[in-house]
Amino acid sequence: MKTITSKLSPPTTETHMAYIYQTRDGRHINYECGGTCTEHERKRECGGCTFCLGEISVVNVFLKASWGSSRPTFRRWPCEPCPTCKPKLERLDEIDRLIYELNKEKNALL
Repeated sequence: MKTITSKLSPPTTETHMAYIYQTRDGRHINYECGGTCTEHERKRECGGCTFCLGEISVVNVFLKASWGSSRPTFRRWPCEPCPTCKPKLERLDEIDRLIYELNKEKNALL
């Protein structure tokens, strides 16, 4: 598992958050920060976005509070796509528009 320590919000003695992300191909990334970064900033530091990095668990190291899931959540929205995902998301949006238009035409014919 690759570990990344935030440069934007490094862990401190007061706040220390640990996030575990999973990529779409199954690799895991352990991301540690001070807790002041937005979701987009955290995932950008890991080299991805909400579409290609799914959150598996969050741990507040000092409070020993955690949340986790066996299934990572990959979201199209809200997403500030990384360069790799941008063309994929644009194509998915185009497909959604085409499906909407075809369904509209289908319903008009019925």
